[in-house]
Amino acid sequence: MKQVLKYFVVLLLMFFGVGCSNDDANAELKELIIKVDKSTINEGESIFFSARDVNDKVINEVDYYVNNIKVSNPYKFNTVGTFNVTAKKNGYKNSKAIDILVNRVIKKLTLIASGTEVAIGEDVLFNVTAEGSVISDFSIKYVGNGLFSGNTWYANKIGTHQFYAVKEGFYDSEIISINVKPKEDQRFIIDEKEYSIDDVYLEVYTAYDINSGKRVPYIYTDEVTNRTYQKYRLYAKNSSAPLLQSEFIVELRVYVASTETNFVVPNQENIKYTKVSFVYFFTQTKSRAYALKDLETVNFKWISPFEHSYVKPGTISYQITTKDKKVEINYQGEYNGLRFRDDYEIVPQSK
Repeated sequence: MKQVLKYFVVLLLMFFGVGCSNDDANAELKELIIKVDKSTINEGESIFFSARDVNDKVINEVDYYVNNIKVSNPYKFNTVGTFNVTAKKNGYKNSKAIDILVNRVIKKLTLIASGTEVAIGEDVLFNVTAEGSVISDFSIKYVGNGLFSGNTWYANKIGTHQFYAVKEGFYDSEIISINVKPKEDQRFIIDEKEYSIDDVYLEVYTAYDINSGKRVPYIYTDEVTNRTYQKYRLYAKNSSAPLLQSEFIVELRVYVASTETNFVVPNQENIKYTKVSFVYFFTQTKSRAYALKDLETVNFKWISPFEHSYVKPGTISYQITTKDKKVEINYQGEYNGLRFRDDYEIVPQSK
């Protein structure tokens, strides 16, 4: 009887041992293992997740979590950093977390100009993108002239100008070149030779006021009429070849009161008080001056007056021809600011 009982106990132990082994195997089969095609990516890239059991069997209808937040599959990582990813499914043990490293991508800026061939006096509008996306809060570097604010550049000088875009966290854009050309109808002719106009500015004769310590307009007196006036010169230059520079100068008198202390810039409002006193030109080989009596045509129109050096220049239209037909000047456009020319005299100190 004892032998039978002993035999029965051995069978019972064997039975429970086999049962426990099967239970352990079943428990291992239910543990999820998460799989990814890559664990290091760049920001903006997506990863497809999959899950398997210990026997490498694909498990479907699994939920995936990034830093404990349920996400779609595939999932796009738009932020730089390290992220924990786990898989979960009812009836299965949660997977062990895996790490996904997302690297920052340094994108290169692209500078786009509204035009790369423009006429003097035109505006150039800049936009910046990076891999097709519009970028804001960028800066534009004007090669040789530093940064300038805004995204619009006023083309006020003939020649080739270079620009590139910069922004922290991005590679600088490639340099782009903008060619500024003279307007086709902006020219002066001397002895049948045509010169383009690439710079126009207004110069005023000034004196030094001892009382205020400031530059003031110099007041001249006409020896014939005894009228007082401020003297200006309007310059039109061709400077594309410095050694061959030529210019056309129109001297203007703006009649004012002898007590006037402000600069009275020639404009359409006071044109009846403005007189052309002479026209002068020079080139590399010759120069010539014409008095008013030598001029056949003198037409001036001040479309908008110059105001300040930090705003857009004034606008003027003028045509001049001489009676000998040797000289002609035709211009309509901007004059690039007011420049000062000191006379040798000073305003005496008041008593």
